[in-house]
Parts: sequence; structure tokens; C-alpha cells
Amino acid sequence: MSDSLINTSYIRNENGKVTLSGAQSGIDWQASVDAIMAAKRIPVDMVQTKIDNNDLLVSSYDDLKLLTKDLASKLALLKGTNVYSSQANVFDEKVAGAISRASDDAAADHVPTAAVNLLGVSVTSDAQKGTHTVEILQTARAQQIRSGAFSSKFDTFSDMGMNTGTIEINGKNIEVLGSDSLANVRDKINSLNTGTDAIGVSASIVSVSDTEHYLVLTSEDTGVANAITFGGDANVHNEQAGLGLGFTQDGTADVANEVRAAQDAQIVVDGLSTVISRSTNTIDDVLEGVTLELLDSEVDTEIEITIDHNYQAVKDSIVDVVDAFNALRDFMDDQRSEVVRVEGEDPTRGPLAFDPAMREVENALSGIATFFNESNVDGYQSLGQVGITLTDDFQLELDDSVFDGKLLGDLSSMENLFSFQVSTSDARIVYYDHTTATTTELNGTDLQQFYLNISGTDANGNVYGGNITTVLANGSTADGTIEVNGNKITVTSGPAEGMSFLVLGDNLGPITDVSLSYSRGAADVLFEAYDKINSNEGAIQSSRDSAESANEQYMDDIERMEDRLTRVRESLTARFIAMETAMATMNNLKKQLEAQLSALSSSKDN
Repeated sequence: MSDSLINTSYIRNENGKVTLSGAQSGIDWQASVDAIMAAKRIPVDMVQTKIDNNDLLVSSYDDLKLLTKDLASKLALLKGTNVYSSQANVFDEKVAGAISRASDDAAADHVPTAAVNLLGVSVTSDAQKGTHTVEILQTARAQQIRSGAFSSKFDTFSDMGMNTGTIEINGKNIEVLGSDSLANVRDKINSLNTGTDAIGVSASIVSVSDTEHYLVLTSEDTGVANAITFGGDANVHNEQAGLGLGFTQDGTADVANEVRAAQDAQIVVDGLSTVISRSTNTIDDVLEGVTLELLDSEVDTEIEITIDHNYQAVKDSIVDVVDAFNALRDFMDDQRSEVVRVEGEDPTRGPLAFDPAMREVENALSGIATFFNESNVDGYQSLGQVGITLTDDFQLELDDSVFDGKLLGDLSSMENLFSFQVSTSDARIVYYDHTTATTTELNGTDLQQFYLNISGTDANGNVYGGNITTVLANGSTADGTIEVNGNKITVTSGPAEGMSFLVLGDNLGPITDVSLSYSRGAADVLFEAYDKINSNEGAIQSSRDSAESANEQYMDDIERMEDRLTRVRESLTARFIAMETAMATMNNLKKQLEAQLSALSSSKDN
């Protein structure tokens, strides 16, 4: 008899464990286990679907935040700034143009060189609008001198019978050795012309022929004050009948061979009789906010410089806002539209179609489209007045012809329409900042007026205290509260809530009824709204964080569910294996009994 009559088939799982499947029962229990487990995995798959959906949600929040940040960055250039802000204000930008013409004293046949070849002009926002004339009498030049002639660049001074010792150039010592050549001296000078304490002189060799070489020194800076100076052993830097370097005259430190004299720039501005001299060709201290780059001189030629507001930059910035607004609107429209988002699947709306954060973004957008500034009584009060309208599909559209006319016609009114404006009746009270809490409406008007009272400052300029009110009351009443921090006053409630001011001055006595007024422009209001929405505590980031936090919890849930499913599979597999084993034992016993009965039957027959 064989050791086993059990006929088995084997199944190896992912861990390498061998199990039997239906060898004795005829049941494919492994398939049954797989089917059972597939059914039990449905909750896991449902949670995974939630994770996938949240991943799409997070990605959509990122897209939304990118678009809102882009819009906010464009609005920032238009919203207005305070005197302490590093943020650019496009309404303050200036641009300069220049044309040349013959001066009144020029000869009749004098033909002026084009301004672009004589003068470069750049301006900052500090430049004042206006016209100026500049006549360039001479440009600044750097001094250049040469040595005496040398027959070789590389022969040593000893071989050429040259004097040696220590010379001083611009206060720096250079040791000239007998083993040095002209090239070595050049390199020693240039090695000192680096770093923060450079010699200010560059050295080069000009070779006229194989037997005639000169060491040429050039000052790094223009102007008479930057002429090259010499000292040290005179017999080395003097001419000395060809035995010295030949930079200076014998017995002195005076230059012997000057190739180009040091020269200051000289200009006449606005026809003034005083000639203005500077050591450099870059002049930025004559006209406030204006840098003049002198390129060439030409007597009897006046260059007329016109400084004006940068109207093109203003328009470009407003067009950028319109484009960013429309891009954000396109995104929101796409989220709410039923379109095919995955090839082969049915059309669906986007993850943010009904999202509260996106609704908050949309509400802010609607604010700029309907913005109305009542305080700008004699100017532009709405975007529609300057040619920016809302189309039927809620996109902003700019009419170039209308807008250009309004911009060129009244830039100040355009600025008031978009920017935050504030004024104070006392120069010692300076606007510092405001927040989203600063209201746009008070007593039915967009022009907010109130009065600030302070009780004085100490020797360090720190404010003792104060109050804020909407009525003239010689400081005796208060409609709101303020917070004092050093010389900074912040309005914490009441009129002008969220605004802050600096009080300038030490040992000031009481200052009462300082009139303060402000109005908020369209760009300012929308920027503040989106700055809040885009903050780490804003609606978009908060919603994104919630989705990511939910996914972390879902992942933990899946891990627990997977552990439980593993135990269930192991339990089911163990039961089926036990069943197979039991049936194998019974089949074995059955065959043994059948064999014994067959043997008994055969013995009876005999």
C-alpha cells in the first residue's frame, strides 16, 4: 500500500506559502476566497476613491490659489502705497524723453547731434513732472599715462641695467626687483587692483614693435580727483635717462608721459550761468529722481528732457488686471461646466464646482465689477466710466479708445478710482497702513472723514495715548478705540478701523482734532480681499488643508482595513484548508475500507 492515496493540487500565495485548492472537495475554494475578499474590499475602494477625489480637490485649490495670487500681484501695483512701503506704485512711475536742439548762442549752421548719442536719462518715481535742458560742455575722463620705451617685455631689469626699488602708486607699494621684467611689473600692479581696497589702476603693455614696448596705466575712475599719484623711490618711477620706468619727470612726482588727462564732467542745466562739475559721467544729484548718463559732449547743443507720468505702464498694469480677472473667471466657469475631463468617461463638473472657497473668490470678483467710488465726485467713479465693462459672460472688457482718452485726460482721477487715498491735516501724523477691516462705507459715502487726538509724546517720540472720533470735539469724545505701540497708533474699532499712523516728533504736547480722510479704490479693495483669501488662514488654504488632513485620515483607515482584510483572508484560507484536509482523511479511510471489504469478499469466494 502506498503512503498516501490523496491526490492534491497546490496553490502558492504571494508569501510563498503552498496551499491546496479543491483537490478533495472539488470546490475551487481559492476562487471563492478571492470573490469574498473582493466584496469585502469594496469599502477600501470607496475610501480610495475619496482620496483620489481629494487629490483632485487639492490640485484644483492649488490652481485657484495660483490664479488669485497672480491677480493680487497685478492689483498690488495699482492699489497705492504708503511712504514706508517697498511696493511699487505704477501711478508714481515716471518716464523721460530727450531731444536735442541748437542753443540760442549756436552758429546758424550748427547741426545738433541726436540726443540719444549724447545723453542717457533714467528716472525714478521721485522725479518731478516737467521739462529741463542740459548742455554737455565736456565729459569726465579717466587719466592714462605711459612709461618710457622698453626694448623687451620679458628681459629682467638687471639684464637691461634698470633701476630697482619700491614705488608707490595711489598709496600702494610695489617692489621692483632686478629679476622682474616689464611684464612682471604689469602683473604686480594688476594684482593690487582687486577687492574692496583696490589700487584703482589697471596696467597693460602696448607693443609698437618687437623692440619697443610701453607700460600703460589707466585710472579705474574718471575725474581730476582720481588722477594717478606716485611716490617711493623716485629713481624707479622717474625717467632717469631711460633707467627708470619713466612715469614721472626727474626729481618730481609729476607725470612725464600723459596719454590722456584726467577730466571732470561739466554741464549746464536749465540755462543757469553756473557750470556744474562732477568727477563721473553718471550724475544723479542735480535733478531729484533723475540720473544723467553723459555719453559725449557738444557745445552749443541743448538737450531737452521731458519728464512725465508713465501712462503706458499704468495702462499695461490695468490690462494685466483685466487679463488676470478673466483668467480666474475662465477657471471658475470651467469648474462649473460639465465637460469630459478624462478621455473615455462621461462629462463631469470640476472638483470646485460647488466649493465655498471658490464662491468667496467669486464674490470678491463681483465687487470690482460693480465698484463705485462716491468720493471721486468730479472724476471717475466706476470702471464703466473709463471703458472697462462687464460682458454677458461676466468677463471684463477694456475699450482702448475710451480708456486711453480717460487716462490721458485725468490721471489723478484714474488713480483715485483704483488706489487707496489718504490725507491728514497735520504733517506730524503720517499714514502707515490699513487692513481689510478698513471700511469702504461710512455715513453713506465712500469718503471717510474722522479726527485723531493724541495726548503727546515723550522724549523718545512714544505716544502717551489718544482717541478717534467722527466729530470735532477738541479731543473730548471718542467713537472708537486705538492701540499705541511706540510712535505707532492703530485704530482697533470705530471709524478707520484697521488703519495705522505714525506720530513724528519728540516731546510733543497734545494734538487735537487732526482731520484725517481716506477713500478706497477698486484695486485696493480687491487686493485686500484676495490677500486675505490667499493667506495661510484664508479660505483656499484652509480648504486645501482640510482635504489633505482628510486624506491622511483616509490613509490610516485604509491601512487598518487592509490589516483586517489580511486576517480575514488568512482565516478563510485556513478554514478551507482544514476542510480539504478533513475530506482527504475521510477519502483515505474510505479507500482503506473499500480495500478491506474487497479482500474479505475475495477470501469468501475461495
